[in-house]
Amino acid sequence: MELKRLLVDMADEAGPLDARRDRVVARVRRRRRVRTGAVGLAVLCLAGGGALTMQDVGGAAARPVAGESPRPGPSARICNDVPPPVPKPGTFSFGDTRSCQYIGLTLEAARELAAKEHRDLQIASRDGVNYGITYEFRTSRVVVTVIHDHVTTALIG
Repeated sequence: MELKRLLVDMADEAGPLDARRDRVVARVRRRRRVRTGAVGLAVLCLAGGGALTMQDVGGAAARPVAGESPRPGPSARICNDVPPPVPKPGTFSFGDTRSCQYIGLTLEAARELAAKEHRDLQIASRDGVNYGITYEFRTSRVVVTVIHDHVTTALIG
């Protein structure tokens, strides 16, 4: 009985309950917005991660049949005589992203080929002078090294 009396006394001290309908509705809506935003952010992160791991299979060549030698893609030339570039220590490499069809071309011819393939051509080094480039991977870009107006290396990305 004493507990009941203490609870009644505490309720009297606290005063009337301020539970108006508009305040409750506003609080519920705010919590729903937060929850929906958190779920949306999680879905966006998962979709972004999935997009980074997906491969572009739309333009990929068909797999060779057993016993058949592999064929190059539509605009690629296989350059077996040139070893793949060795990445600098501490850098991340996406594998061999060379684009051999640019090697040996003049700078103007390389620009024309890049425009034809809808790529941006960016010069990383010209006659030993290095230019500032960014290192994000973009398949719409070709980074080239030029010596005496001829492309010596080309990397897609």
